[in-house]
Amino acid sequence: MSDSLLQTITGFLVVIIGMLLLTGIIIIFSRIMAKNNVKKVQTVVEENKSFEHVAEILAVNEDEEVIAAIMASIDAYLQQNSIKNVCNIVIRPLVRSSASNAWSQTGRIENISKKV
Repeated sequence: MSDSLLQTITGFLVVIIGMLLLTGIIIIFSRIMAKNNVKKVQTVVEENKSFEHVAEILAVNEDEEVIAAIMASIDAYLQQNSIKNVCNIVIRPLVRSSASNAWSQTGRIENISKKV
């Protein structure tokens, strides 16, 4: 009886010491990595850029003309700054797939056909 108690206590101690060693190793490595990843602070120099008017928008109450003017100004901005217009939105219909595999579906079909 005392041998099993001694083995149990020894096992607990070995596991706890192993966990403490692993925790210590993880803490040491995280501190080493934190020292290597210190970000160097750089000053940002902002340049005053003059803005050019690309297109003038007239105040009109019609929505279509407002939308056309906004689209024209966006297009002019994209062309002026050499920005590629990337807007790939794909809408696919919902396709339902069965949550169960073929064997369970076959089993259900057989059970239903036997009851009828």
